[in-house]
Amino acid sequence: MSQRVPLCLLPSCHLNSCLLCGIVIPMMDETMECPRRGSFYTEERDQALRNGPLKEYWKSKPKHVIVPSTEVEESYFSKYPQLWSYFYRAIIKESDTKYRLTGINRMERIGQDDRIYSLNDPAMARIGGEKYARHYSRQFTPFDAADITGQHLPNGKKSIGYVIHAHCWVLFGRVLGLTPTDITLAKFVQASWKHWHNNQWGLHDLNADWPPHHIPSAFIYGCDIYQNPVIVPALQKAIESARFMCQCSCPCPSKVPLDVAILIAEIVCPIEYTMENVIDTQNMVFAFQWKLPGWFWRARVNADEFIEFGGLKMFKSPVDWQMLSLDLMALVSDSPRYPSSGLANRKRVLGIMLAIKSAYLD
Repeated sequence: MSQRVPLCLLPSCHLNSCLLCGIVIPMMDETMECPRRGSFYTEERDQALRNGPLKEYWKSKPKHVIVPSTEVEESYFSKYPQLWSYFYRAIIKESDTKYRLTGINRMERIGQDDRIYSLNDPAMARIGGEKYARHYSRQFTPFDAADITGQHLPNGKKSIGYVIHAHCWVLFGRVLGLTPTDITLAKFVQASWKHWHNNQWGLHDLNADWPPHHIPSAFIYGCDIYQNPVIVPALQKAIESARFMCQCSCPCPSKVPLDVAILIAEIVCPIEYTMENVIDTQNMVFAFQWKLPGWFWRARVNADEFIEFGGLKMFKSPVDWQMLSLDLMALVSDSPRYPSSGLANRKRVLGIMLAIKSAYLD
């Protein structure tokens, strides 16, 4: 049986790791080996950015293509869904008690410089530009990445910082119910240190055996850890379908008393359900035109995993909640499909974030 190696003797696999989800943020100038999707190079990934949701910003071909940070946080690149994992913010340590949040940049090598450069303005994001464009300007801050466990800090008087996926930062803000400006950064860094120090073996297992440019097998980690945890296409599709059905459907009233319908539905679809249970329930409610109460669905759908629910309720969107619940239950119980969805990775990341939130609120 192999023995655990003390953390201080492990390779520095914790550098360039996201402070919130733990995975290494890969360099854009590396190939990304993906057994299921093939390999692709920087030029192709840049092309995906140029032709994707942010294409209008590329027309003038500037040295640095800079856009509002929300444009990155709200974008999903369907051709290369792992692109989100290259975009990061940094928390720069200015003193023992003072930290500042930067804007968004994509992780890449700047010539022969090993340092990382982060855009200063938190409201902006650099999505590309000239290859190896010089970052030596007041727009950027160079820094050395610190170990996210807080145990290995760069030597000397150079600036140090902690990298965080841009999308993970958005998700953590929603978990806390705060905007980024309301988060006390020094307290957040300390809470993250506490979590990763207590869970260092899990962090080592996550990053040590796989290079950052490889996609780990869903069978090893329980999910594809490089799927976007914020924007989940299958979930977005389910919401749009539920909106459409709410506008178009006019169900006939059921002749079965509601309490009887509920008793039957609870037998057909228990709290711990399978995909077969979900299919049977779908067929039943559609055949008999039943509209079951909200509490029935809330008992079977973990609303904490679906951050979109808050927005739907906030704007009072017309949604067929019964259809939406059935679609989400089908997604969660579909064992071949669920691990490769962003929803599975979201659940993994949310577990970490809730632990960090607990330490943050202590």
